[in-house]
Amino acid sequence: MGLFSTLFGEAPEEKIVRWREDLLEALPTLLSEGDGFGFSEDQTEVIVRSGSAHISIGFRVDEEDEVYLVIYSPLVFMPRDNLLPFYRKLLDINNAEILLGRLAMAENIVFLRCALPVDGLSDEIFGHCVGEMMAEADSLDDILIEEFGVKRVEVEVAD
Repeated sequence: MGLFSTLFGEAPEEKIVRWREDLLEALPTLLSEGDGFGFSEDQTEVIVRSGSAHISIGFRVDEEDEVYLVIYSPLVFMPRDNLLPFYRKLLDINNAEILLGRLAMAENIVFLRCALPVDGLSDEIFGHCVGEMMAEADSLDDILIEEFGVKRVEVEVAD
């Protein structure tokens, strides 16, 4: 569908349902051996285990009823020591122009996060964003653990 779905008025809700179905169908072929996927407790997000990372893929509606594709991954816990070098590293990573997601913090956890408006988003861009965020999360948690000795965030996935 891609471009034509946007031109001929596929509603965002229809697109979300289709993308979720397409994602669930494609994931088994996209994942490496040992990787897997499941659902959040409330069944609204698909959670993918890719390498050492867990990536949540879902959709959010803002206060103006705009729908967003939201992909995020809790990576590591903040360190107790060496906060200044750790923050500097996070800022340097965020400044990398080749990174799709952005690092953020919430409740002592570093997240990789990407939010894109669904309106005008093609099937190809959707697939690219999911794949790219999976690769970035799997790489970034390892980098931060190796350099700072921080603890990886473990995520429970419902079947």
